[in-house]
Amino acid sequence: MGSNFTGFRKHHQKSLVALHGDETDANIFTGRDGRYSFEGIPPGRYEIVANLTVEGGPERIFFRRRVVLPPAERLRVDFDVRRSIRGRAVNAATGEPVPGISLDAVASAEGEPVEISSTQSEPDGSFRIRIARPGVYEILCDEEDAWVPEGVPRVDLTSVSEVDGVRLVLLPDAQDGNVTVHVVDAETGEPIADGSYRHRYKRTIGMGWFEDGEIVLDEATLGEHRLVIDVEGYVSAPLTVTVTTARKEFDETVRLVRSDSVRVVEVTPKSNAAEAGLLAGDVIVEYAGQRIRTVGALVTATGERKPGDAVSLLVRRGGREVGIRARGGRLGIEVENHRSAR
Repeated sequence: MGSNFTGFRKHHQKSLVALHGDETDANIFTGRDGRYSFEGIPPGRYEIVANLTVEGGPERIFFRRRVVLPPAERLRVDFDVRRSIRGRAVNAATGEPVPGISLDAVASAEGEPVEISSTQSEPDGSFRIRIARPGVYEILCDEEDAWVPEGVPRVDLTSVSEVDGVRLVLLPDAQDGNVTVHVVDAETGEPIADGSYRHRYKRTIGMGWFEDGEIVLDEATLGEHRLVIDVEGYVSAPLTVTVTTARKEFDETVRLVRSDSVRVVEVTPKSNAAEAGLLAGDVIVEYAGQRIRTVGALVTATGERKPGDAVSLLVRRGGREVGIRARGGRLGIEVENHRSAR
């Protein structure tokens, strides 16, 4: 795994860390030309963390990217940092600049952030966040700062190299709110006894469990809270609430629909599924003649087959049904419960 940085003068020093799960597999510095290489690390999912420093100065610029290193391959990962977001951070109450706060530009897909860049605001409240690749970015404050954005600015850098004039209006992070979510069956309206949920607030992603059909966040700090509710046998459902000084109490109801199939979210390169021709977006309806309605049912079905077995899958792809032949055992896919359109 190796590549280079572009877009900065050579006297900037760049340190990189390769994280594999909770382990640090390598910690290196780039050469004077910006090139770097991680050697002898095993294949798998990695998070590449890069810090840029000006010689003699503090670390002010930071990137994080998640990648998958396939077996027996060399992966090129470039950080071309000529894109940027410029703006000013101001106090919502006074209009005065807010200096010295840590700001993150986060590019989000469904679920976890895929790209993060960071900097700090200057004494006059101005900031410039260097961006390593195109995307739609949200501007957030570090969770340790005593400020939260009044609304989350979203900046589109998919087709331009710089956006200027972003106004980040900040509120003091004080006086928590209360969020109650009732989780019910969409058909019956009855509470769903128990399940889990994922909770994202700023850069923090957590997980919790609920009972008696109710999720309670009784210390919801100011800002945007994103929940994804997961229950076995149901399609996961998102919910976003924004706690502000004007509104701190929420009482929401989420209606979950039962799944009737399983959708492929991601296919691991060179896996059993990849060799069989499964694609992200495919909807698995049958596995080895068994009707598949939930992720749990697919896990059970694949566990009953040996790696040497030949199995058939029936999938929906682009409005038609496709038969696929695969080997038994682990498929090497990430899946989610799905409800077909009716």
